[in-house]
This record gives sequence, C-alpha cells and structure tokens, in this order.
Amino acid sequence: MLARIIIGLVVTVICFAVAGRRFFWLSRLIRTGQPAPRRWQGFRKVSEAELTEVAGQRKLLHWTVPGLAHFFTCGDSPSS
Repeated sequence: MLARIIIGLVVTVICFAVAGRRFFWLSRLIRTGQPAPRRWQGFRKVSEAELTEVAGQRKLLHWTVPGLAHFFTCGDSPSS
C-alpha cells in the first residue's frame, strides 16, 4: 500500500513538472507578441452573433423538436 502511494506521488510530481514547463514556455511565447490596440473593437457585435448562432441554435430552432434534440445532444454549432 505504501509503495502505491509513493509511486503515485512521484508520477504526480513528474506530471506537474512537465505541465509547469509547458505553461512557462507558452506564457513566454504569448508575451513575445505585439499588442493589438483594436482587439476589442466590435466585440459586442461579434459576441451577440456568437450567442444567437451557436448558443441559441438559431437555425435549428426553426424546427422545434429536431432543434431541441440537437441542442441537448450535441451542444455545438449546426455546421459540424
């Protein structure tokens, strides 16, 4: 029983080390990018379109039963 706990802790520490290195590398990569001054321009329009098309399933909800069935089984956009 003690051997399982020790092996589990060793594997966990190794996994955290690998994930930490990857996170550090990704954060360095992101910080090297140029700033985007107009990043949030048009955010409201884009987010409203995303909510109505994807989350709202606008096209599929024209047909109530199949649209609701798709929404509850897939939960993604109708284009997939």
